[in-house]
Amino acid sequence: MSRETAKTGGFALQPQNMSEAMNMANMLATSQMVPKQYQNKPQDALVAMMMGVELGLNPIQALQNIAVINGKPSIYGDALLALVQNHPAFGGHQESFDDQTM
Repeated sequence: MSRETAKTGGFALQPQNMSEAMNMANMLATSQMVPKQYQNKPQDALVAMMMGVELGLNPIQALQNIAVINGKPSIYGDALLALVQNHPAFGGHQESFDDQTM
């Protein structure tokens, strides 16, 4: 796996082929540091990692921010908002709450 040095001095592991991706999924699925929905399920972890690549997430971000709902990988709302806010065309948003209508 390649190492990409981040601006912060850290590193991100990025699999370069399917074999490396499956090895990484196996390693992560045996960890207690991934959500329970991926523990001991390397195939599910791999699918989440693949979806994450499509969205621009690294493997760990994908596993932490993609939920499986009724057998479908779905991105959590806060991760979706972060992806939208990171897009160059994003022009901002406002949130509000009306006590009258709740």
